[in-house]
Amino acid sequence: TIDGAGAPPTGSLTINETGTSTFTLAGTNTAYTIGAVTFSSPSGTFNAGSASITASGLTIDGGGAFTNTSGTLILNGAMNITNGTFNGGTNSITVNSNPLTIGATGIFNSTSGTLTIVSDSFTNTAGGTFNANNGTVIFTGSNATIDIGTTQTLNHLTVNKTSGYTQTIASGDTLVINGTLTLTDGAISTGTVDAKGPVNVGTGFDAGSAALKFTASSN
Repeated sequence: TIDGAGAPPTGSLTINETGTSTFTLAGTNTAYTIGAVTFSSPSGTFNAGSASITASGLTIDGGGAFTNTSGTLILNGAMNITNGTFNGGTNSITVNSNPLTIGATGIFNSTSGTLTIVSDSFTNTAGGTFNANNGTVIFTGSNATIDIGTTQTLNHLTVNKTSGYTQTIASGDTLVINGTLTLTDGAISTGTVDAKGPVNVGTGFDAGSAALKFTASSN
């Protein structure tokens, strides 16, 4: 147990326990602002519970599982799920101006709430797993790229870039949107967006060079 009673822990946090231990945030504090978190345990579990965490990055590289049950998670550094499982829980997750990368043996079970990626890349090219979990992915901010190794399925997707900026999908890649596609502002270049549900286009959206397919009834 990482006890947050009294003054909450600060600084970077690295866990590389080789057993099957579960590490749980506990105590009376419900919000933590910490440095970079590295979870290298090969078979253990980190349970954030209902705590809200702001960290300067998150790396899961040992094969264990990081579970963010119901608190918010804000990352002001890179999010690297190279080997292991990230369970996003039910609340909002924000990756600010840094990349989100899923490695070959990484599993990203997204939040059922909103995953917001601000001004940086989303990469899943090595064969890792992204499960949408009925949530919403939002791309905001300035120019950024999506590189997904051919095809990636999302539930709801919102593109709401700062006006004049572009979300680029790597050439030959396709985003499949099973839920609602909302195009609010900015543009999408190259690649393909395959909309299988409703499509909402705002007056501020600048289109772009990406192909937009409709493979089911859409509005």
